[in-house]
Amino acid sequence: MKRGFNVLCLSLATAFWGLSIVSQAVGNRYMQPFTFNAVRFVISVAALVPALLVFRSLRDFAAQKHDLLKGGALCGAALFFCINLQQASLQYVPAGNAIFICSLYMVLVPVVKYLTGTHGSPALWLAVALACAGMWLLSAAGGLSLSFGEGLCLACAAGYTCHILLLERYAPSVDCFALTTVQFAVVAALSALGMTLLESPDWNAVLSGWRPLLYSGVISGSVAYSLQALGQRGYDASAASLILSMETVFGAVGAWLILGEAMNSREISGCVLVLIAVLLTQLPARKIA
Repeated sequence: MKRGFNVLCLSLATAFWGLSIVSQAVGNRYMQPFTFNAVRFVISVAALVPALLVFRSLRDFAAQKHDLLKGGALCGAALFFCINLQQASLQYVPAGNAIFICSLYMVLVPVVKYLTGTHGSPALWLAVALACAGMWLLSAAGGLSLSFGEGLCLACAAGYTCHILLLERYAPSVDCFALTTVQFAVVAALSALGMTLLESPDWNAVLSGWRPLLYSGVISGSVAYSLQALGQRGYDASAASLILSMETVFGAVGAWLILGEAMNSREISGCVLVLIAVLLTQLPARKIA
């Protein structure tokens, strides 16, 4: 039952993130990346704080203070790195290629786990191969060349790898909603610093872009990242990364439903391969003695 709850939380988070690709792309029409993410994560924190004050005890947070602040700072720094790289990459790379390259954390996570002492099951490595093939089929172009924008995407994948592994370390020992709030506050603060130093925000444009900001801040922000933290409690990071890679599938479906972009047979085949890969992640991994 607990395993099913993990999968449900991670799958819902992934669906919300996949659909947020549309809101992020629209947000780029109104504001620059640091500005978008600074405002987005301020909204996310504002949405989480009232719930924490109503449903959580300050005594509980005091007991978790060390891990909560350390974990929140590290997770927030990793998230700041990858979320801003992803937002910036959408200015240079077609959405299909961007999603594909950013989702390569599904390969990087099990590789890092392997190097640090965890062997995945044969089914997990098969799932990685199938998911890679599915992502390639879903990419907008048939091939990949490492342009500047695609380099940003690759760095983003490395950032998401760190974020997933850090959540595996800290999520089991602290309150998930508090951890999400702290990491969002870190992302908002660092993005605001980047906005101040490197951008010239037009606040009228920010107000005009309230719809993508609201979706990104509340649904794909507060709700989705809280679900990710809940879903990763006691759940293998390699399997979690493959479930989260379904973001590409939901992004393609969202573009079809919301933007009217039809999916061809190649893209549908890619979705099927990713779904099969996610099902294979439910087979257990083994530890190296």
